[in-house]
Amino acid sequence: MDKRWITLDKNSDEYREGVKKFVLNSKRHAMNPELIICPCAICRNLSPQTDDDLEIHLMRYGVDPDYDIWCAHGEEAGPSVEAVDGESSDQVYVDYELPEVHQMYKDAHFHFFYGAGSSRTVSTEEDYRKKVEAEVPLYPGCKKKHTKLLATLIFYKFKADNGLADSSFDELLEVIRETLPKVNTFPESLHRIKKILEKI
Repeated sequence: MDKRWITLDKNSDEYREGVKKFVLNSKRHAMNPELIICPCAICRNLSPQTDDDLEIHLMRYGVDPDYDIWCAHGEEAGPSVEAVDGESSDQVYVDYELPEVHQMYKDAHFHFFYGAGSSRTVSTEEDYRKKVEAEVPLYPGCKKKHTKLLATLIFYKFKADNGLADSSFDELLEVIRETLPKVNTFPESLHRIKKILEKI
């Protein structure tokens, strides 16, 4: 995937052409071509936009500089290989990014609501918006595998495994939410978690 255009002057013809090609390619890979997750420096993959608005955002704000692997827009995510401190360079741990979380979510949604093997797609804009909301990053700039959906599943399982009372669980969520950056998508209550999970 050609990303050279993102470093060019936003007023240049080359940048404008890069944006147009990106939008067209993103529509081909989007769950709903009418609403595409916007990777601009303001939305940071937290908000879906129409193709026209997506183009405007990219022309005005540019691409989020922390968005390295464009897995939400058709790029295949590969392993991120890092040498561990104190280890020789040929001993590495491989940290796989998790675009499969998106696929797992879609598969679970279709399986439980429409039956295994169903080819039914999202039928309404509202349904699509709710699915996107559950897949967004936990907070801007976090690792791509740390999604709102993943946090929701982990903490709901924690509640069930430990038998936490609803009020105690809400207090725990509030404490964790306060430790995160001010802009975050961490669920604020058990009620909110149930609203998210009922769409899976």
